Amino acid sequence: METTSAAQEGEPYTTTPEREEDRSDLKITPKVMDEAIAWNLHSHVMHGYEFLMQNYTHGDKICIFGFSRGAYTARSLAGMIGIIPAWNFQQVPFAWKMYTREDRVGWQQSKKFKETFSAHAKIEFLGVWDTVDSVGIIPRRLPFTRSNTNVKTFRHAMALDEHRVKFKFRPWEDTPPDERAFRMREKERHRRESEYDADDHKAKEEKAKEEKAKEDHSNEKAKTDVKEVWFAGAHCDVGGGSVPNETKPSLARISLRWMVRECHKTETGILFDCKKLEALGLDPAVLSKETSGSSSSPDQTAASTESTPIIPSEVHISTANESNATTVKEEKDTDLEDATSKIFDQLRRNRVWWILEFIPLMTIHRKEEQRRVWKRLGCNLGGGRVISKPKNEDTVKIHKSVYTRIMHEGYQPKARLVRNEKRASERSWPTGKENDTWHKAWRERYKVEWVD
Repeated sequence: METTSAAQEGEPYTTTPEREEDRSDLKITPKVMDEAIAWNLHSHVMHGYEFLMQNYTHGDKICIFGFSRGAYTARSLAGMIGIIPAWNFQQVPFAWKMYTREDRVGWQQSKKFKETFSAHAKIEFLGVWDTVDSVGIIPRRLPFTRSNTNVKTFRHAMALDEHRVKFKFRPWEDTPPDERAFRMREKERHRRESEYDADDHKAKEEKAKEEKAKEDHSNEKAKTDVKEVWFAGAHCDVGGGSVPNETKPSLARISLRWMVRECHKTETGILFDCKKLEALGLDPAVLSKETSGSSSSPDQTAASTESTPIIPSEVHISTANESNATTVKEEKDTDLEDATSKIFDQLRRNRVWWILEFIPLMTIHRKEEQRRVWKRLGCNLGGGRVISKPKNEDTVKIHKSVYTRIMHEGYQPKARLVRNEKRASERSWPTGKENDTWHKAWRERYKVEWVD
């Protein structure tokens, strides 16, 4: 990403991630303690919020990115946004305190605070890599991290081979059952309070109507454009950190190229450094042509997903003339090298992580069709993530590089692809170079879509 003066494009706010290899000795440092109990989560979110206060002007496009804990921080920051004026720093801790409250008082105060002190700001693009389900050994969960109607575009790269118990992934949910149930309970409580207070009943009824009208108006907002894609590799293979940034080949380069392409396709307006794009394996000229031709119809998109599965010899990037043929070939070679590079399993590299695998921990399971939520106590024992059957007409989106790895190495992801949560031990991935007929049947059975 190009960095210019703040007056021109806005200097990006960043925090420096730590590589897994940098903390292999597990020294007890403030940073390690922060990862354990998440005692600095509030400061990470508030620092990002203060940066926006200082730099945001009306009409700016806000794009937020994050990986791992940073991904959770990014989603938390997106949920907190209505921008306070730059001079009003003393209100930030108060805004955070209200944001972290999930009771009726907290919700009402947050709503009034935004209306009084904040300028409305929509998130143009929220791009994250492998958001973990709980932050730290002591879970810290915040409102609007599962979904957020204030986000226009959401992109999420997830790791197929991460299987540590404290690194459960957190997907996007359009209508979180727990938040929906909370709102219903609060409405019912408000109704009962109104019935017992006869003198103030009329005023409360009018207020309830106003709140319902505002809620109905908010529900009419455009639905968030969500795309969550699975990639081969463990947590730090997908988000970066398993190897130094300049290492080639690397699995992290695949998800980064995908995220850059998504930024271009959704026309975020982010300016990227052309030389760094070339170093990443992306040709800027080809990227701009892909972007200009990306507005295909839904029918064309659906037809393309039903074509023959992508294997290395069939990977193709559209070009306007033959002069780009060499570049396309180089990109294909880069894709193949990165797709077949080494996976760094942290449970093998650092066996101290196994301590948590034998500790009984509570996990939350949801059944969306019946809006049921239940908890289960058990040991993870290194078990992979569970990818359940998608709801409605959605598909499980898996990056084409995963299929490349399957075809070349007989790769078997650690994640379990299941059709029924009660049979979570079921695993079925294509092995070897199966014929297209078998692969099509497998894809239809599990509602899988290979994506670029």
